[in-house]
Amino acid sequence: MSRNKIAILENYIKAGISPILIENTAINNYSKATVIDSKCKKEDLIGHYEGINYVPPKWYNELLEKNKGKYSLLIVKNIDEIDKEEQGKFYELFNYKKISTFNLPKNCIIMATCSNSSKDNISERLYPLMVHLDI
Repeated sequence: MSRNKIAILENYIKAGISPILIENTAINNYSKATVIDSKCKKEDLIGHYEGINYVPPKWYNELLEKNKGKYSLLIVKNIDEIDKEEQGKFYELFNYKKISTFNLPKNCIIMATCSNSSKDNISERLYPLMVHLDI
């Protein structure tokens, strides 16, 4: 990735306004990111009950632990590898920056990776919520 493209990506990340859709990026470039595999079960995405207490999913606690700097990064990995209907499970996360009753940190940036970012591969509900970067 060229320095110019890296600078563009950094500016979008710092703005943190909308989730970012980015094609063909190596997740290992983001060592401090919390990663959710798009193929995760819905229960693993939203949390669960332990007795009478509703507890956040494991990735949420990891995100909070890593939220020590200027911003935290949450990556939904390979969103185009699941069908459009199943992608809907990420709507609340992308639109409201929360999952179930758990709000993401205010400085959290959401990024979705994909191998093919055409509108045909991304849910009609999610695509308008994201900034599509072709880097």
